[in-house]
Amino acid sequence: MNEAQQLAALKSGQYITGSTDLAASLMACGVEPLKDSPCSNTFTKDKPYRAGRPGNVLFHLEKHSQTFTDAGGAPLMAEKLAGAWEDPEANEKLDALIDQVEDESLRKKIQAALPFAIMSHHRAAMGNRGMIRKWWRNVTPWVLIKKGKKTFLLPRTAKKTAKKWGITK
Repeated sequence: MNEAQQLAALKSGQYITGSTDLAASLMACGVEPLKDSPCSNTFTKDKPYRAGRPGNVLFHLEKHSQTFTDAGGAPLMAEKLAGAWEDPEANEKLDALIDQVEDESLRKKIQAALPFAIMSHHRAAMGNRGMIRKWWRNVTPWVLIKKGKKTFLLPRTAKKTAKKWGITK
């Protein structure tokens, strides 16, 4: 997908990332992969086709979590969760909120349970990561073609079309 197509896809209701780790973590937080096209694999001049190697792999996910909600009850957006991925102070913010719990017994129970919840999410994310790393092998690979001022995507399997356009090597 080129940048314009990615923007159009975002506007149509999906979150796209090229990071396997981020996609796996988002899935662990309830952001489902798109049913029809959870992954795309595009070969470009910078990442040409090589057997057994991915091109530019993008993961296509829903826009929001099916599991987590914000303080108002609205589903957390994938974009906000992805922002937390980059936030080095997210843990400190949670610790500060836990410190605000007045009941010391409850606060200690939360602090004791937190590492186990985090480990459970790590397990889910790593399981997702292993699964989605295989996706690019199963999708139809695309080739990004630039001919003059025109740019378009062509399935790698469309040899007749490529020959017709004079873009075969």
